[in-house]
Amino acid sequence: MAQSVSKLDLLLLPSPKLGDFLFLDALFVFLTMIASHRFIPLLFLPAGVGLLGQILADGCLDQRLLALGFLLLAVDQARMASLDLANIQLVQARIASLGAATASSSFTALIRLTWGTIFWELVGFYGGAFNLGWGIILVLSSQVCFNALARIHLKPNAEDPLVPKPLGERGGLVLANGCGIGLMLLWLARITPLTIVLGLWVIALIYAGSKIVLESRSPVKPSNCEAFSIRQT
Repeated sequence: MAQSVSKLDLLLLPSPKLGDFLFLDALFVFLTMIASHRFIPLLFLPAGVGLLGQILADGCLDQRLLALGFLLLAVDQARMASLDLANIQLVQARIASLGAATASSSFTALIRLTWGTIFWELVGFYGGAFNLGWGIILVLSSQVCFNALARIHLKPNAEDPLVPKPLGERGGLVLANGCGIGLMLLWLARITPLTIVLGLWVIALIYAGSKIVLESRSPVKPSNCEAFSIRQT
């Protein structure tokens, strides 16, 4: 049988302390900061320090080269995460300015997918500081899932900022990242590890060069959906 609560019982309850309010305020500020695209790159920083330790530590040449590539990937992904969230905020502002009550379901799904991908990437980069191979596989798998599920990409300055991205256009990205996972499994099995790492570096350099050319020609920066090879952009 439920017992009634008297006024005396309520008076005896502990009152909130100033420290409780300060903790909640600090938590709110922290969550607000990480929700801002400007502070997202800071979340990648500790993982980068851990990867730097692997580069400087005594180890096999292939492992150190792979750690260096993974560190550069972490820097680029931090930049792209910031850009993606900035694009999302710009599109949300445009939708609000048009007086739309709610955003489209595809845009809402892309927001959730972007946040989920960033979280998954962070797990991979932090995990890579302890186990390099599986950390890279986690990051690559996040790219496979993103490119397989993202049906649109954002161009905030375009007339219609939500641009459809058919699966046929994303299939190559999914395949390329899947091949990267396969190569990393071979590396974990220590099957010609140095050759595999050098091959990954060649792929990354070719991609980086093509991306620089494409970005220099495009007035609109790419969003996360335009990933390629062993990275997400």
